[in-house]
Amino acid sequence: MKLLSTLFNFVRLTAKTYKIDESHGISHSMDVFLKSNEIYNHEVIKSPFLINQKRIIYTAAILHDTCDRKYMDKEEGISLIKEFLKDKFSTRDRYNNNNNIYNVLFIC
Repeated sequence: MKLLSTLFNFVRLTAKTYKIDESHGISHSMDVFLKSNEIYNHEVIKSPFLINQKRIIYTAAILHDTCDRKYMDKEEGISLIKEFLKDKFSTRDRYNNNNNIYNVLFIC
């Protein structure tokens, strides 16, 4: 999935720019992604509607610490993520209340 490499690259660059340590850096993002993938694969069997939310689940897992207020102003982090995500998802994925990629930002 091309999106994954793009997301991890964003985490790597953000961690470098804002001096985010490894407790919230790329290794942590990879660990959380792997765990989310494990949970997704288990749950999608019982809840097939998750197939349509796979990209959002993975995006949230990977980006969840890139706007942590310990490293940057939270609003600045949210703006960076919004700007980064704006061309990665369809308009429907960005704004549909049931499948909203911007809900990822509530993890900050």
